[in-house]
Amino acid sequence: MATPQARFTAFIEASDVGDTVAAFEQLKLHDQSVSGQTLYERLRAGLLPNVIYRQKGYFTLLDQKIAAAKSVWPANFLPKRFLISGAGPCGLRAAVELAAIGHDVSLIELRNQFSRHNIIKTWNATIADLTSLGLGLFVPAFQPHGHLHLETRKIQLVLLKTALMLGVTVQYDAGLCGLVDPASDIAASKSNFCAWTLPAAEARAFCRARSHLPPIESESVPAELALQVNPDLEATAERRNKVDFLQRALSSDGAVLSAGQPLDPRAGLIEFDALLVAEGEASTLMRHLGFDRKYARFAEAIGLVINLDFSPAVAAAKRGMRAPELMLPEFVVGRTEAMWRTGILGKLDRAGIQVENIEYMRGLRTHFLVVTVKRASLLAAKVLCENVGAIRDTLAASNVDIGELRSFARSIASSAGVPEDAPFCDRHGVQIFDFSSKGMVMQSMKVLESENQSKAVVLPIGDAYQNPFWPQGLGINRGFQTTLDAVHAAHLFFAASPDVAVEERAFSRRTCEWSTLSNEGLRLPTPAAPWTADPLSRYDISVYKSIHLHDMADPNVLLGAAGFWATTDAPAFCDAEGQAAAAANIKMPKRVMAQLGLEDMRGKEIVSPGR
Repeated sequence: MATPQARFTAFIEASDVGDTVAAFEQLKLHDQSVSGQTLYERLRAGLLPNVIYRQKGYFTLLDQKIAAAKSVWPANFLPKRFLISGAGPCGLRAAVELAAIGHDVSLIELRNQFSRHNIIKTWNATIADLTSLGLGLFVPAFQPHGHLHLETRKIQLVLLKTALMLGVTVQYDAGLCGLVDPASDIAASKSNFCAWTLPAAEARAFCRARSHLPPIESESVPAELALQVNPDLEATAERRNKVDFLQRALSSDGAVLSAGQPLDPRAGLIEFDALLVAEGEASTLMRHLGFDRKYARFAEAIGLVINLDFSPAVAAAKRGMRAPELMLPEFVVGRTEAMWRTGILGKLDRAGIQVENIEYMRGLRTHFLVVTVKRASLLAAKVLCENVGAIRDTLAASNVDIGELRSFARSIASSAGVPEDAPFCDRHGVQIFDFSSKGMVMQSMKVLESENQSKAVVLPIGDAYQNPFWPQGLGINRGFQTTLDAVHAAHLFFAASPDVAVEERAFSRRTCEWSTLSNEGLRLPTPAAPWTADPLSRYDISVYKSIHLHDMADPNVLLGAAGFWATTDAPAFCDAEGQAAAAANIKMPKRVMAQLGLEDMRGKEIVSPGR
């Protein structure tokens, strides 16, 4: 029989979903069953005395994380059942936080493996957060210095392992198809909403049919074209002006089965009090639960992502030697730079390949390039068969020559110094897509109400809430913040009241959008003081002070009360378009003002200097 040390080491070294889940099942054999203790507490008791010193530090991190997560909540609070649909980085980050608080968390995911090789830029604060959750143990080769970036799959791996340790129930290769009203005759519970699920293939087919979308045959869309970031806005959304579109929900409750509606006999049921949807921008569930989405469309932008494994030379390198490709400098360069013609962009331009910008990053086992390429170059290289007008039609499977696309991608990679014998990754080696627009939901949360008075709350997170615009480099850096904001609101829905949850969710949305989020706008977490769901533990106080100064400088309130500014002068924080009045509807909660020591001076007399 394997020792606890051996089993924990196998869990640490597991590199994919199947390996991780199987290793964790073996780890649970050391569950020291004690009544009243959580799964983590029981595993800790069985493993901590038997693992090496370096591995013991992981349990210290989780102890500190749990203590911080629970410190702000009332001791008599009863945990609720949370369901998360989607196990991308944001879905997993939500699962970890909710489990640390003490909630009962289930997670469901259509995929059965970590399929994303893409490398994501990360900020210092984001890396520090992942470090507090076990990054150093599960990805020991990562260096938190220099260029900060991580493969998406590595982020998922760290968060999945920590979620399992904290007691999250995970189900891969299955999809959430809809909800069941507790008042219906098919409900598993008369007090809670349920989600009904099907195996992945059937779930995909059902969801597309419900939204009246054509079925997708597995062979009909090549992997190179599977990444569809933007919907067909002309066909599915209302144009509001030159750049803005509104995609209305298909229904407010079309995904909820009520009395008299049949349930697929193959369906599984999962009860929940709160549902967090992390299914990505294309989630059909969101559109059937009343969530509208707004889009801003910009000039045409075609993205090309290239993922290549290291060449055989890396594995063949002698001990103590590094293959030349591991010393390639990472870079990002665009045509806006004065000297662009002297570097890789100029080299590509002379070869007839016009790109707007290119970025090269190297992961722990892959090369990663992301390129914004011009349509003319794709036509000249015969990647596109015809110039058919609309970008969505241009990138249709019938109009893209996959062989030429891979040759085109190889030319770009070679220009960056990647060896010719470095193979494309098996999955998503090359992907081309349109990223000419960005979108976000109009509603941050919705409450489901049954005829029998039962309630549940639904919140979108990750790309389902707001998809990033690639050139901004926000990615999971902002995604983690909006996800934890949603966790905070969902928890308050039960721990405080629905009204408090709505107020806090609205203000945290305003906080995150106050200016373009950056590393400087976040507090740096430490193992002793990690981030929690509470926004005050994450956003820097300077962000709150800026919002407070803006609100206090509303001329409609202050000028008449005190005359601090001359009547002909506009305050420095005046919003000329009248947005200050609208922003006042999303006030800074009293809890936030009290904890930060800020005072609401509106309506009070302000004494002018020298008076």
